[in-house]
Amino acid sequence: MTRALPEITSQERKRAAFAVAAGTTIEYFDWTIYATLAVYFAPLIFEDQDPTSALLQAAGIFAAGYLLRPLGAVLLGKISDRLGRKPSLTLSVAAMTLGTLLIAVTPTYAMVGVWASVLLLIARTLQGLAYGGEFGTVAATLREVAPPERRGRYSSLFMVASAAGQGLGFLVLLILQSSLSPEQMNSYGWRLPFILAVVGAVVVLYLRRQMVESPVFLAAEASKPKDRGQLRELLTRHRTAVMLCFFAVALTVPAMLTFTSYMQKMAVTSMDIPPRSVSLALLAVLTVYGLASWLWGRVSDHLGPSTALAAGFTATAALVLPAYFLVINSGTAVAVTVASSAVAIAVSLSGAVQQTVFAALFPPHLRALGVGLSHALALALVGGTTEVVALSFAKANNVTTYFILLTVVTAAGATIGFAIRSRLSRTEILPIEKLSSTDPSRHEAQDAESAG
Repeated sequence: MTRALPEITSQERKRAAFAVAAGTTIEYFDWTIYATLAVYFAPLIFEDQDPTSALLQAAGIFAAGYLLRPLGAVLLGKISDRLGRKPSLTLSVAAMTLGTLLIAVTPTYAMVGVWASVLLLIARTLQGLAYGGEFGTVAATLREVAPPERRGRYSSLFMVASAAGQGLGFLVLLILQSSLSPEQMNSYGWRLPFILAVVGAVVVLYLRRQMVESPVFLAAEASKPKDRGQLRELLTRHRTAVMLCFFAVALTVPAMLTFTSYMQKMAVTSMDIPPRSVSLALLAVLTVYGLASWLWGRVSDHLGPSTALAAGFTATAALVLPAYFLVINSGTAVAVTVASSAVAIAVSLSGAVQQTVFAALFPPHLRALGVGLSHALALALVGGTTEVVALSFAKANNVTTYFILLTVVTAAGATIGFAIRSRLSRTEILPIEKLSSTDPSRHEAQDAESAG
């Protein structure tokens, strides 16, 4: 028997979307400041007196955060599909807040010895679990609270928020470096961004506690909790959707990581571009990325989200080599900015809609778990290895070969994008979401519209 979706007001939809996006901003802000401030806190927290060794230990804990994401995706994905989107989102930001607070107050090695690094590991464990559980529930929530005709723009909020979080992280770093001396940064300055992140996370925790529950989850709640969020069902009956989502992320994320991370290091080490100029270039790229995501989200509501996903993957593959050759032939900060921005615009076309498209691949009772686990596994594979592979090619003086390989990999991702578009065009409407024409949420499972 079909159960009608509870109606929610336009303001409730917007508040829920804002609470989700605010949490994403804090997540990416924290991830960014850890990576950029490690040069200051690593020598203070780890035993080894060699700064390079200390940085490697900090990087190891950073990578552990990626490896823990799949576990977080399973734990919080199950909570989301069984108990609700709201409890999962609230729990994830609570863990995120606690982890960030631990980093902000972690004592130095000189104070407590090896316990300093243990505390840092605990903090990153909490954050890794929280971040791993965020993506799937965020994707499910943004799709389920959005009006059917605005799924693209609601989905784009994730990428807009992630770009804002990264941009704010770099901006805060630039301000601190300009305002404080190196001694002050080493003493207490590096802690300030983490304290700021804690304040932001507390605000997000309040917003998420006040947000409305997903009407789609409330309708699905008619089934028994034990029948929802089952890993065995996901991996047996929906393994094709899991594989499509996994490869869509694993084959396309390296392009964006290359142009926002590795490209900046290549500009400093190989082209002797001043670090400050590279930082400003990255800020410009992130700004373009956020604005383009906002725009593409609106365009996709007319084009069709899954069409936009496939088109974005294809455009990214087509731009990788031209962007690379522009940078090496020019060797200027302007070229780095223009090339990386062009790739960012292409990536944002697919990134803006990935939440709603990936969510459409799974039924509501497995949605957060399915999207979250697929995404987390892909990031665990490529998140910490893309730059290592790029640096290995650079060490062997084969940078061009790396970018050719990156083009091939991204083109393979484009074929996955078209496979997802084809699959969604054949998807039938889920019975639980076949509602009357007067219900504004009646098309929740009408995933065929995603094919455009």
